[in-house]
Amino acid sequence: MCGFAGLLNLSSEPLPEPSLVEGMSRLLNHRGPDDRGFYSNGPLAFGFRRLSIIDVAGGHQPVTNENGTVWCMLNGEVYNYLDLRHELEHHGHLFKTNSDTETVVHGYEQWGLGFANRLRGMFAVAIWDAEQRQLILARDRIGKKPLYYSVNRGQLAFASELKALLGWPGLDRTVDLSALQDYLRFLFVPAPRTIFRSVRKLLPGHMITVRAATEELHFQRYWSFDMTPDRRRSKAEVVAELRHRLEEAVRIRLRSDVPLGAFLSGGLDSSSIVALMARQQLAEPPLTFSMGFPEADFDESPFALLVARTVGSNHHQELVEPVSPETLQLISWHLDEPFADSSALPTYLVCKAARRHVTVALSGDGGDELFAGYNRYRYFRSIDRLAAWPPSVRKWARTLLSQAGAGLTKAAPGLGERMRQALKALEGASLGCADRPFFLNQYFKPADIRQLVSPDLNALQNGRCFEEEWAQSFSANGIADGLDLFLYIDTVLGLPDDMLTKVDRMSMAHGLEVRCPLLDQEVVEYAGSIPTELKLRGAHHKHILKEAVSDLLPNVILRRSKSGFGAPIGNWLSGTFRELTEDCLSPDSVSRRDWFIQPEVTSVRDSVLSRGSTETASGLSKHQIWHRAWALLMLELWARSFLDQPLPASLGTRPCEP
Repeated sequence: MCGFAGLLNLSSEPLPEPSLVEGMSRLLNHRGPDDRGFYSNGPLAFGFRRLSIIDVAGGHQPVTNENGTVWCMLNGEVYNYLDLRHELEHHGHLFKTNSDTETVVHGYEQWGLGFANRLRGMFAVAIWDAEQRQLILARDRIGKKPLYYSVNRGQLAFASELKALLGWPGLDRTVDLSALQDYLRFLFVPAPRTIFRSVRKLLPGHMITVRAATEELHFQRYWSFDMTPDRRRSKAEVVAELRHRLEEAVRIRLRSDVPLGAFLSGGLDSSSIVALMARQQLAEPPLTFSMGFPEADFDESPFALLVARTVGSNHHQELVEPVSPETLQLISWHLDEPFADSSALPTYLVCKAARRHVTVALSGDGGDELFAGYNRYRYFRSIDRLAAWPPSVRKWARTLLSQAGAGLTKAAPGLGERMRQALKALEGASLGCADRPFFLNQYFKPADIRQLVSPDLNALQNGRCFEEEWAQSFSANGIADGLDLFLYIDTVLGLPDDMLTKVDRMSMAHGLEVRCPLLDQEVVEYAGSIPTELKLRGAHHKHILKEAVSDLLPNVILRRSKSGFGAPIGNWLSGTFRELTEDCLSPDSVSRRDWFIQPEVTSVRDSVLSRGSTETASGLSKHQIWHRAWALLMLELWARSFLDQPLPASLGTRPCEP
């Protein structure tokens, strides 16, 4: 596990400056506090920071082959490295270390660009072939580990985090206004865009090859997520095979030369991982970690404690206490780009708590996307049924509900919210099947963005369609079922750019490695072949996953409804972060950016700070207002770190947690 950064000259002059690359990698100290290294060869230079997990003493990077012609940096873990090593030794390769990184080096020698298909794990890889004068950049299938790159002034810069590129003089920090609109819709910036126009994220399951002295980057997709259902197997066979793959995925993730534990929220996914972990032959009971909330609506800690007692884990539970505005600014700095998933804050805190005891933690990420765990999937099925109604009937129903809902919302907020959801379902039913997942995942609708943003951004929005751009990057492989398409989009879009980005940045902020057994290649590919009717059965989410672990967990855990790792952002915005909210959403802040129409931002700010009403004049619920205010707040915090800070004065520094 590490963070790395590098430069490759795409022309003959000038050669990379070692001190420059060292400075870029220094901005990644938090990802690798245990070791550092540097390598330079003609047109290429790269540096790394290492978090020592496997072969603590001998796994120094970069790692080379026997004759020094191939060099490699690996951010992540290759879980099948021992099997690959035995195979490569059989082919005559000689190993100097016991690290998984050296397996990648010899794998490239043996299989060329096919090496990535042989790796089972989470990884971002940089390989320099000195004889071919060729650089290879590759990212894992699901996108657990990040990789940014940029081309300018005859150089290719690449890094594990966007902030490392701030130390490169060639970086153009012009904001990509299309990415800004994507952020408003989804609360994150989807790949391959980044918030900077000059920087891109390498897509999951892709690699780049580029030769020195050329300016051509060649992109190759080496893996795609197949959602073709296989209905030849009985339900019992599916359950047995899924259980086998889950057990193996957990087992291979327990290899570590440093202390290891697991997150335990009390939900099905993390509880399943901990229960499977406890069945392994461990020297001691597993260490588990959870965060509780003072607010009962968000607190899952009693369920986590129940699971811990059931499986016999050594459980550590803490309460989410109010954090300072300075800590929130630090979290924003670690997130690299504008990012408004509010669960990043409790994730940051649970990673901080776990790091006091372990260096590696297993998590349950991926279960909702692979096995239909979110409530919006059931909602999607309702929209599918409404889509079968004649358009005239849907129009009549929308008119009737709109008229009735205006009075009900104030008189009975709960009933008003149900009315609002029914209207949203009718609106979604009027869209094409491929557009409904984006409609249900968005926080600002395009019409809302047009009302909020400046004229320049409005003109840009009218000329682009995110859905069409996304379809050009990802092939849906002819998926026929609407819900399968929804799961596919969440797996290849929302999972890497939201959930896994959050986990990677918040864990690496504390030098903690997080491993996700549910996102093991064998589990993911098998989940893609399981028919949707075995995942969402009536009102029951994750049906097949529950069947696979039914003997391991209490019934209350198997039967409880979905509860996301959310946060009481309404209380935070109007309480702990009240002054910060007033400042970041003030007219001065809005006018300095020139992105938004100031009265619209003021309306959002005043609504969230008043705490009096449940909706605005526009009919938005209090939850919608909270999310929009949080998105605007986190955007401004990002801008203060990444746009307002001068360079090179900030090189090697970061905001400090009090």
